[in-house]
Amino acid sequence: MYEKAKREFDRMKSSPDIDAVVNFYVTAYHIMDDVKDQGKAYSVAIDAFYKNADLQMCNHICNKSKHLRKSDPLTTHHSPGAIFGRAMFGEVAFGEAPSDSIVVKGRRVEVIPLGQRLLDKWERFFKDNGI
Repeated sequence: MYEKAKREFDRMKSSPDIDAVVNFYVTAYHIMDDVKDQGKAYSVAIDAFYKNADLQMCNHICNKSKHLRKSDPLTTHHSPGAIFGRAMFGEVAFGEAPSDSIVVKGRRVEVIPLGQRLLDKWERFFKDNGI
C-alpha cells in the first residue's frame, strides 16, 4: 500500500484533480491496515501514529470523500501563484507559489504539502518500527 500511495502521490502532483486527491488520501490512510495485518508494529506505536494531526486530516479527507452530499461537495481549488504582472491585484499574494487545496471542515488544506508530510511520516514510522 505504501508503494501504491507513492504512485498515487505522483499522479496527484502531476494532475491534482479531485479523483487523484481522493485516491491518494484513501490509499495513504489505509496503509495502516497492511501494517496491522503484518503484525510488525506494536499497538502503542500504531495508536500514537493515529493521533498525528496530519494522519487525522488524511482520515477526514478519506472519510469525507466516502460520504459526500450534494450540499457539501469535495472539490479542489487551484491558486495559480503570482509573479509581478501575472495575477489580478489582491487575488493572490505577490510571490506566492501555485497551490492546490481542498476545504475540509471549513479549513483550506494544501493537498501536495500534506501528502508529502504523510509519506515522510510513513517512512519514519517504518524505520522506527523496523518495517
